[in-house]
Amino acid sequence: MEEDILVHVSEEPAYRPQTFKTSPIAARWNRRTPAQLSSMSLQNLSRLLKELQVIVQEASGELVWLLQERQGLQEEVDIRSITIEQLLKFAEKRQLQLGEPLAVQMSVVHDHCSSGQHAQKSLG
Repeated sequence: MEEDILVHVSEEPAYRPQTFKTSPIAARWNRRTPAQLSSMSLQNLSRLLKELQVIVQEASGELVWLLQERQGLQEEVDIRSITIEQLLKFAEKRQLQLGEPLAVQMSVVHDHCSSGQHAQKSLG
């Protein structure tokens, strides 16, 4: 009896989260006390403000990228959960056709998928 391949699992490297990149400006920037700020010249305060704006812009760009990556990973998890659910339904149907007792309870997968959708709704 020849079997069709239903799912192909590729060997992908393990996920490694990317570390937050600190700019050279952020690395040399220190917190200033109110006394230090009040003693700084207007020119130095303007320079400090520009540096802080660059830091905020870089951090915002990095956060947007990380949120997009998170969304992509969540979509991948959802697709895998749906695939597992479909495979289990197929196995259940096949077992029923062959008259064999059911070996897997669908409620486990269904509960997982439902909780994932609930968590996604609460985040979005």
